[in-house]
Formats: sequence, structure tokens, C-alpha cells
Amino acid sequence: LFAVEIGVGDSPTVGGSAAAPAGTAEAAAGATIQLVDVLKPSARLPLRASVPDLWISPDGTFLLALNQSDARLLKVRTSDLGVQAEVAVSPACAAMAVSTKGDRSYVVSRREYVEKSDREPTYWNGRLDVFETATLKPTGEFEFEGDPYDVAATNAGLVAISCHSTQYSVGVIATAKKSPGVRAEGGEVGF
Repeated sequence: LFAVEIGVGDSPTVGGSAAAPAGTAEAAAGATIQLVDVLKPSARLPLRASVPDLWISPDGTFLLALNQSDARLLKVRTSDLGVQAEVAVSPACAAMAVSTKGDRSYVVSRREYVEKSDREPTYWNGRLDVFETATLKPTGEFEFEGDPYDVAATNAGLVAISCHSTQYSVGVIATAKKSPGVRAEGGEVGF
């Protein structure tokens, strides 16, 4: 995991030049500043594998990282990539989402493979874990039918989970009410 800072102002840019920051003597003189052509890490956090999901806090002081290789959800300072907090998640974790306010974090995982008879379909069961973002304290756990692939969440605790396996589907769970909401399914996958 690398941290880099690019460009200046509200619209960072890599390479080229930009107007000097407003309010400086350089800006008053109409000067430009050179922007970096190559991104160079300002900090490193060694991990055993890739991190599929990252989220940076609105104030930019920390990020959340779903570390699939070690089945951990990490809260990391952006300044030096030091780990502030971490919590174990399912070894089969698939994806992470954070509410738009940033107060709740969600991790979806595979839970178990269910084999049915010749007349009943075989499917995966999944699990949704809910955490308080500030502390990574677990606040809820939900089970659902499906092989999770991606997840999205609202401030009100409404969570959409995209699943795949033999059938594509999207399920919506109202975590605040602890009850499943809507499920939309697609056709079977054929190879």
C-alpha cells in the first residue's frame, strides 16, 4: 500500500505546471510551479497481497483497507500509513463499503457452500459484518443467500450486495431494522 500526494489545489494534476497557490507571492507575480512527472510514495505499508477496497476519510486523516490476504479490516493514518486499528473479518472476505457519512463500515464475505439435491439448486451463503468506522468495533452481523462480489451502503443503514455464482443477484438489507429488504435476480450463468 502506498501513499502519494499529487499536484496542488482542488484539482490535483500529474506532470506539467500549474498556477502557484493563491495568496502567495508567486501567485501575485503570475508564476507557475512544476508538478511531478512521476508519482513517488511518501509512505509504505507492506502487505502480503493486494487490497481490493480502500476508503479515505472525508478529512483525509485516515483510510480503511480491506486486507484479504490476512482477513483484516485496517484503519490506517494517511500521513505515514501507520495502523491505528484493525479487526479480524471472515477469511473469505470479498468487498468493503462505507456509509457516505463514514460512520459505518461494511464487509461482505462468503460463509458456506450449500449443496442441495438434484431438484434443488446449489448456492453460497454470505455474511455481512457491520463496524463502527472510528473504532472498528463490530455492531452487527447478517447472513444472506449468495456469493458476494460487491457492496454499497447509505447513511440510513441500507446495504446493497451484488452476488454471483450460478445466478447474478442484488440483495438489499436494511441493517437498522435487522431485516432483509429486496432481492433482484438475473439469469443463470452459462459457460
